[in-house]
Amino acid sequence: MPAGFSTEIYKSYTTAVSKLGTLMDAPDGGRFRFALNGSVALAAGRVVQAMVPIAAHLSCAVQAAAPAGAYTVSLTLGAAAVVANEYADGYLNINDGGADVTTEGYLYRIKSHPAAGSGGVLVVTLYEDCPVRIALTTNSKGSLYHNPFYGTIIHPSPPTSRVVGVTRCAVPANNYYWAQTKGPASVLTEGALLLGDQVVASATLDGAVAPSAAAETDGPHLGQPMQVNLTTEESLIYLTIE
Repeated sequence: MPAGFSTEIYKSYTTAVSKLGTLMDAPDGGRFRFALNGSVALAAGRVVQAMVPIAAHLSCAVQAAAPAGAYTVSLTLGAAAVVANEYADGYLNINDGGADVTTEGYLYRIKSHPAAGSGGVLVVTLYEDCPVRIALTTNSKGSLYHNPFYGTIIHPSPPTSRVVGVTRCAVPANNYYWAQTKGPASVLTEGALLLGDQVVASATLDGAVAPSAAAETDGPHLGQPMQVNLTTEESLIYLTIE
């Protein structure tokens, strides 16, 4: 852990100081990922989730054939624009190969891309170690997925995307911060937690954890209580998100 990191986790930043998803470990077992908040400010001790995938950026037609070994792929977007590098360090999932199913199931990491308008052509550049493996045709389709730590939001109840961490401090809109994914954390509580039990994302209180049900139908476990306080207060949770 770099010097001063214990104070950095209580800060927010207007510009990036690390790549999204950068991992930092603390001496007490805490683990943190560098994240970018979305357009709504976050309070401390709140469970946050990844952006909901944009429907207009799913199953986009490949606009021009891309041979094996290519580092760029052109996609025709649906009715939603893309800002420059919105999907940087995210993923291109080839979900349909048309008649050639051998192109399907390949996942590529996106290095960069320019802006593109609604219904326009987006050209994504792939990382050097992740070129096109099987040639893509204009019958192929790809879905775009943001880096999980891009544009995070408080988890609505119940969550609508993957839970990615907990805020360690208040975070203004569109600011960067360190999201905690493991170790002791103060987290908003809903319901009567039990020491030694598991907690999940609440289905009734945004940004909170709740007791795990006996029947495991309420989402993945996020951690275990270390100290229990009253509902709508913050309890001490040992996070196991990763």
